[in-house]
Amino acid sequence: VMRQIVDIYPKTKNLTEKEKNQIVEKSQPFIRKTAHFTIYMISGIMMMAFLSTYNVKWYKRIIITCLFGLMYAITDELHQGITGGGRTPRIFDVCIDALGTLTGATFVLGILLIASKMMNYIRKSSV
Repeated sequence: VMRQIVDIYPKTKNLTEKEKNQIVEKSQPFIRKTAHFTIYMISGIMMMAFLSTYNVKWYKRIIITCLFGLMYAITDELHQGITGGGRTPRIFDVCIDALGTLTGATFVLGILLIASKMMNYIRKSSV
């Protein structure tokens, strides 16, 4: 994907192949970390939304969501350590993944809070 962007973007499309490859290589860590954060954020959104269908206090939903996200992130990193392929487990990656899960859970909580306030406003207005 980054290679396509480099080939199309006006400031980089006329660079040499070597320069383009260097840009792509340097951008890889950022793109991978952003992808991990985003995937875990989506996972946090789904877990929190699912738990919100049950009568569980909001702080317990966040704790459960974050614990599941953290456990999955840890097992994902451990899996990387045993499969080889030049990838090694890193605590920093677990932290990025856990932050993504927390962000997703907080997003759902915010949406639910806004929806609740709107419903209360509608109820009060219709009386």
